[in-house]
Parts: sequence; C-alpha cells; structure tokens
Amino acid sequence: MREIKFRAWDKVCKKWLYFNVLERPNCDKCIIMELEHICQYTGLKDKNGKEIYEGDIVKTPAGVGSVYWDKCYLIIWKGEGDTGLYNTAPAYLEVIGNIYENPELLEATDGRF
Repeated sequence: MREIKFRAWDKVCKKWLYFNVLERPNCDKCIIMELEHICQYTGLKDKNGKEIYEGDIVKTPAGVGSVYWDKCYLIIWKGEGDTGLYNTAPAYLEVIGNIYENPELLEATDGRF
C-alpha cells in the first residue's frame, strides 16, 4: 500500500513543506492560503533513494520528463502529443528538479524521449 503524503510550495518562505493527510503544513511564517502547487507522493523513490512527487522532473534512460500520477500508474510526460512512459522502473529514474522551480530543465530537451 502506498504511503499518502504531500508537499506544497510556500511562496512566502520560498520552500517546500511536507505533510501527510492528517497534518497541517507547519511553518512559523506561513499562512495556509499562501501555499500552492500541492503535489502528492507517488510512493516511489528514484535510484538515489529520493522520494518522487508529482511535478518532479526526472531523467530517464530515454530522456527527461515530468512526473504525474494517474490512478496506479507513474506517468512521465514531456509535452503535447507525448504518450509518456508508464510504470517506469524507479531504479532507472533520477529526480533532477521540479516543474515549479526548474521549468528550464524541460525546455532544454528536444521534446522527445
């Protein structure tokens, strides 16, 4: 069973807050309304042991793409018209950033896996 966790970008403190469904994100300077980009944990870790969240940018043997979670499938998607990679083995993935802080990592690719 997958652990249900989330992270949210705090635009006031400029950092990620991590929490589960039973917790409220905690930051002494934060106002809950200032949180955006809430991303769910996929339940998977990359080849370096880093947790993979929706919105992460990952490097795969086939290229670079962003992570989405659809029901029980990990989807790595590059852009319009891309069918994505489904159920990619996390042992071959490396988290290199996320679509909110590092969008240029996706722009630097040629649009294909």
